[in-house]
Amino acid sequence: GVVAGTIDNSKAISITISAEDETTPSTVLGNNIIGGLSGVVKGDSQIKNIVVSNLSLKANALATGAVNRYQRTSQNTNVNTNLSYAGGVIGVADIYTEAEKSSSYHKTDTQIANLSNLIVNGIINIRASSAGGVIGYLGPQTNLRDVTLEIQGDEASKIVAYNFFAGGIVAECYGN
Repeated sequence: GVVAGTIDNSKAISITISAEDETTPSTVLGNNIIGGLSGVVKGDSQIKNIVVSNLSLKANALATGAVNRYQRTSQNTNVNTNLSYAGGVIGVADIYTEAEKSSSYHKTDTQIANLSNLIVNGIINIRASSAGGVIGYLGPQTNLRDVTLEIQGDEASKIVAYNFFAGGIVAECYGN
């Protein structure tokens, strides 16, 4: 990501990321997991009031099978090396408390959002095996609220999933 590769047990609040030239998006390339703000946001993190404008994001890796899906609980650090997620703000958002770490159940209190007020606008080009306009993968305990996606630029703007999922807001949603 532009700000960080991984945000873990941290906060990112009130950040604007924008290309200097509004007619040409700035390019961010990553191998596996890429986002305008960060590739991965995990743990007990909080992301609020983020604006991303005029970015081209591409995850170069090509995930080819169901085994190549994001796995939170794996102790094997190589397990996520064959993934391909991209999102306008975050590639993989898997936010949880330490007590929730081994659980795949959804939170019941959806009023508390760990991701909120996320805006992606302008000329946007997002490419990965799973590509989302705002988030590539949303984990089971992650709550998302108040999201805006405004795509401009006719043919220049695209959200392309190579062989899994594409979504305007989220490519793969397991959260709230």
